[in-house]
Amino acid sequence: MPSRKRTILVLGLLAVGILLALLWWQWPRRAAAPALPSPNGYDDLRLAAVALRGSVGLSQASTEELRLYVERNREALRLVRVGLGHACQVPVEYSQAYISNHIHDLAGFKALAYSLKAEGALAERENRLSNAVNSYLDAMRLGHQVARGGLLIDQLVALACQAIGLPLLVDLRTNLSAQDWRVVIRKLETIEADQEPIAAMLARERTWGRRYLHLRYTLYHLAHLFTSDSVKQAFEKYGLKHQNFTARRRLLLAEAAVRCFWLENHRYPESLRELVPGLLRAVPADPYSETNLIYRPQAGSFLLYSVGPDGKDDGGTPIPQRRGGPYPPKGDVFVDSPIP
Repeated sequence: MPSRKRTILVLGLLAVGILLALLWWQWPRRAAAPALPSPNGYDDLRLAAVALRGSVGLSQASTEELRLYVERNREALRLVRVGLGHACQVPVEYSQAYISNHIHDLAGFKALAYSLKAEGALAERENRLSNAVNSYLDAMRLGHQVARGGLLIDQLVALACQAIGLPLLVDLRTNLSAQDWRVVIRKLETIEADQEPIAAMLARERTWGRRYLHLRYTLYHLAHLFTSDSVKQAFEKYGLKHQNFTARRRLLLAEAAVRCFWLENHRYPESLRELVPGLLRAVPADPYSETNLIYRPQAGSFLLYSVGPDGKDDGGTPIPQRRGGPYPPKGDVFVDSPIP
């Protein structure tokens, strides 16, 4: 019996020790908040969202209705460009009030992306394709900037904003000039070079949880060691969307260079390496394989795609639109593939 009591005591002390170690590991460390840029373009983007007036249904709106909407929101659109001209960083705070107030900012940013879409749609109808290109690129840049230094919720809104601009650029791809494509290349390469690693966002998310929730954060994660972890699933779902969108953005970058090369040389390049350094700083990497995107010149055209989530070259066979079953699906990702 004494031996059994000693065993129970040792196991109890071991459990307490493990719990204390976990508490120490999860407890928030005092660290200085990162310095915000000055001026912080994020402030201008918030002002732009506040300045928005009204809405417009793009599919049903007449050209005159679009023109009136754009004119009514001229100041908001100006402030967007002011904000995009500065360094941006989300001013994260560690309180529930911050999250509640921040939701309004995020909704405003998505509305701004739609206002840029409306501005571009008007430019298209008036046959000002270069202006339309800039509007759609600014929607993508907006999505990129409003998430820098932020949390998972910021990244999700960032993807939504970028996903507004990218398909619109894809729709214009057969009508753009070489000069338009060079603008697309320059701005997409800037986004790529300035892209924040997912790991940095995940570290901030953990820090926010520790500093705001304290002991509840630790107990929550201890509980989810033995149950399904909805937070982990949310991160994994975001990771899949981020990877898919990164592939599509890099495919657009590569296609911009290929089409620009054709317009300037009246032939397609033999390989993507032929586009460096005249048009591209480097050949865009496939985020699914970390090797080059797949490019094959064909008679009077070309094939350009990513190997997709299965990491295998399926010969340019797209992932089926209607998907089900185990992940990853078979098939390749193209610039006009849907976000899963």
